[in-house]
Amino acid sequence: PLEFLADHGFEIQLVPMNHPGGAYGYKISIGEKIICYFTDNEIDPPYPKSIEFDELTEKCKNADILIHDAQYTEEDMPLKHGWGHSLISQVTELGIAADVKNLIYFHHDPERSDDAMDEELRQASDTLQKNGSSVKPYFAHEGLIVNL
Repeated sequence: PLEFLADHGFEIQLVPMNHPGGAYGYKISIGEKIICYFTDNEIDPPYPKSIEFDELTEKCKNADILIHDAQYTEEDMPLKHGWGHSLISQVTELGIAADVKNLIYFHHDPERSDDAMDEELRQASDTLQKNGSSVKPYFAHEGLIVNL
């Protein structure tokens, strides 16, 4: 299947993720555009890492879109540390470090309310602004469209 996609202009690179039992994300290049789809990734796990923060940053450097697992808040830890999912704040740090254009926070905790999600997005936006970042943040939701 990867050869078929490559023949049609899609370059797909598997990127190892930090997750119990293993997982992979995808770096997809289409012409000049780069989309990174990194789900089920714990940026700073308590178990041996498959990918370090600097390697992760390099993989998505200047991406047009980074879609990344952002399930937890600091309050959720340490109870869920090691479950294979990242903190929203860590994903914000990754977006800044990699200087991505659009950052889509994905894999929300199903226990979190819409109002709580709106507040998390506001906090992430504030952090990006305070850091002088031009990253545009989005929290994934049904019907979300990001034009490149």
